[in-house]
Amino acid sequence: MGFKKIKTYGELVMFSHTLFSLPFALISMIWAAQGLPSARTIFWILVALIGARNGANALNRWIDCDIDKKNPRTKNRHMPRGIVSRWEVFGIVLFCFGIFIYAAYRLNSLCFRLTPVALFLFIIYSYTKRFTWACHLVLGIACAGAPVGAWFAVTGKFSIIPFILGTVVMLWVAGFDIIYGTQDIEF
Repeated sequence: MGFKKIKTYGELVMFSHTLFSLPFALISMIWAAQGLPSARTIFWILVALIGARNGANALNRWIDCDIDKKNPRTKNRHMPRGIVSRWEVFGIVLFCFGIFIYAAYRLNSLCFRLTPVALFLFIIYSYTKRFTWACHLVLGIACAGAPVGAWFAVTGKFSIIPFILGTVVMLWVAGFDIIYGTQDIEF
């Protein structure tokens, strides 16, 4: 696979937007470890975050393809234009989610056991856009998994602190997603 194809896939999933969740995951990770955790833990947290976020975004593109074709703002995205096929995007979803699950397994049993919850949120978000304004909150909750998951990755146990951090992320993401969504009011 050439650099051009990798670049196309990165644009498709908006890889650069991974930075939205990264600072919160890192803050949570450092707070939970009361400093820097092991290089191994940092590595697997980053792998899990990248796999989850990019898999979720690829899935969103896959689910919304037919709607994106009709929307003037999104009709020039990669799938509606035929730059990538539905099967390519579905392959990216499976690959990224596989990476996410494996990284969670490498972190600890709590992270691994919670992967179905995360995957459920990633999947349901795209469908909630079709029937509720609360889709913005669902997206926020899915993104809130970054600091919660990073905390669990370091400690391997539940605590109230990551849920407080997650709530802040959820409200922040939901707020800017509402503003972002105003671009499609007419559509």
